[in-house]
Amino acid sequence: MNEPYSKSRRLIRSRVSSVAGGLVALFLIWMAWELFFPHRYEPTHSTAAAVARITSLPAPPEAKNIRTAEYHHFQAFAEYVRFEAPVDVCLRYAESIAGEKLKPVDAGDLQMYQQRFLIGGFRDLKWFDLSTAVDVVGAGGGPSVPEVWVDRKRGVFYYCKTD
Repeated sequence: MNEPYSKSRRLIRSRVSSVAGGLVALFLIWMAWELFFPHRYEPTHSTAAAVARITSLPAPPEAKNIRTAEYHHFQAFAEYVRFEAPVDVCLRYAESIAGEKLKPVDAGDLQMYQQRFLIGGFRDLKWFDLSTAVDVVGAGGGPSVPEVWVDRKRGVFYYCKTD
């Protein structure tokens, strides 16, 4: 009388064991994928929602020609945002992210920043054309602290956050 119960119990245990083993294998594969392979997200056209996800602030309604890119590999990461809007809108948005007043940025520093942006092996980050900006103010920076810039001549907002 006890045998059918034992058979079904053994069958259930073996199935549970198989499922658990499969889940463990999937978890290990996912961990290897996260650890050993870099992840890039470079949409050809971005949205205001993508800007809000990256910067944690809603993009201004006037923002147009929005571009974003993201990279992460284990603990390393880089996030980029660029959009065009009226200069006063860009300035307000940048100051709200930085939490401080924007200061003039030297043209030589812009070249240095642009070289740093080559990390991550992006397909095409040419749209992040900070080095071509002329009248630039910026703020922020440091590990895991966003840097923001505004090209006051062209009305372009730039954002970069790296580890």
